[in-house]
Amino acid sequence: MKNLTNAIFSNVVSSKKTYIFLVFLLFAAGFYHWCNIFNYGNISYKAGDWTKQYKYYSVLKEFVTTGVVPYHVSEKFQTTDRFMGNPEIDFSPQILLLRFIPVKTYFIVNLMLFYVIGFIGCWLIKRRYNLALFSFAVLFTFFNFNGYITSHFTGGHYMWLTYFFFPFFFLLVMDLYEGKNPARAWILLAGVMFLVYLNAAPHTYIWLMLFLVFFAIFNKKSRKYIFYIILANAGLLAFRILPNAVTYVDRLGTRAMGYYSVGNLLEALTSIRNMTYHPDAARYAWCEYDMYLDVLGLAAVSFFGIWLSMSKKWQDLKGNFKPLYLPLAALFILSLGRFYRIITTIPIPLFNSENVTSRIIIVPAFALFLFTAVRIDSFLPKLKSGYMKTLAVFALLFLMTSLFTHSFVWHVDNFENLYKNEAVDLKVSIVEKNAYVYDGSENPAKLPAKVMAMVDKINRNEPLYKNVVNFSPIISVIALVGLVVIYIKSKRRGL
Repeated sequence: MKNLTNAIFSNVVSSKKTYIFLVFLLFAAGFYHWCNIFNYGNISYKAGDWTKQYKYYSVLKEFVTTGVVPYHVSEKFQTTDRFMGNPEIDFSPQILLLRFIPVKTYFIVNLMLFYVIGFIGCWLIKRRYNLALFSFAVLFTFFNFNGYITSHFTGGHYMWLTYFFFPFFFLLVMDLYEGKNPARAWILLAGVMFLVYLNAAPHTYIWLMLFLVFFAIFNKKSRKYIFYIILANAGLLAFRILPNAVTYVDRLGTRAMGYYSVGNLLEALTSIRNMTYHPDAARYAWCEYDMYLDVLGLAAVSFFGIWLSMSKKWQDLKGNFKPLYLPLAALFILSLGRFYRIITTIPIPLFNSENVTSRIIIVPAFALFLFTAVRIDSFLPKLKSGYMKTLAVFALLFLMTSLFTHSFVWHVDNFENLYKNEAVDLKVSIVEKNAYVYDGSENPAKLPAKVMAMVDKINRNEPLYKNVVNFSPIISVIALVGLVVIYIKSKRRGL
């Protein structure tokens, strides 16, 4: 018991075997959770966005197997059949695995790869702030089992995998603010942002970029580095952003809407609802609001993550997060009601494309998970008696159980059962296409003049689209080489 207590609550571990066993137990719990919630990849892909995701990766499998560039595909996604112009398409190095394994297997293999990446990121936070295993377990529990991420994944938002980059993002932001090798920090941050977009996550990319913009507004000394990050990403992502821009050049700002009331937000944080639940005032499916933490989890985040973090007595212990408060508050406000429409009215590419703004809440939520774990660690020395320590362990186990219950309710099988009688065609393929054909009328001669003008404009734009797809990678390669050179030079100078 002495070894166990030391391994859980001490920052200086005496029994390494017990400590390693408990860390492995946590890792295994997360591994089981993610494999189980996706039924180990054995799903039909009929429910939610899973049909679309399966088709995306089917085309990518054809691409990496045959080498045929998917300029166009046999079906429209996100209002276009221009596959390379769709920002939701995954162009990460992992897609090469599709050459050797089925699409269904790829989904679960890639998920577990990201789970490991997220675990490593949380472990780096543990090392950065010298957290005891108990505090690390709190961060791990909130990070992996909160209702937001499980419900979004189950609903088919597979691109939310980039959530597992969040620990690295926030560590590098703190490095940037604290002046710990700022050149290294901004280059690595640019790299993280590059990987986010590369892994088919334009939404996550927008939220994190918004955070960086607000961070620059409220933290003067970091502004030039944020500018460097934006500039670097413009170059690195040219081969993705330029085809996207050509494809959606006429896309107008959307009508954004987030959490519609305080009651809606509190319900999302404290109540387990299944995928069929739809309040009368809700515009979207419940997975777009779900942020389940349980009452106990919400109390822990409110007390340790907000109250103690902002308290003058505690805010300098194990890290001062004060520079993050205003940027995070700005993002939280944008996740409420119609506040994001301030941004959608400005014709900024990507930023004016988000309409389900309740999704943004995960960025401030993760930051609060981090603050909570760090402040709990500062609070642990106050737990003097064995009784108090036992109570703390049972509280954490209760929270884990509650979040696991939510995951069980949102298990992919429960979601798919709603669509078990649906007839879904999962076939899609790369097609050769030199002109756009309007399919809304059998007699093109009788089409309205507006539609004909649109068809003509798209056809004139077609050579530009293909040229951008073919040659924009040159810009990205040049930017990558330039960034590597800058990184090497800064390392030599010790900047």
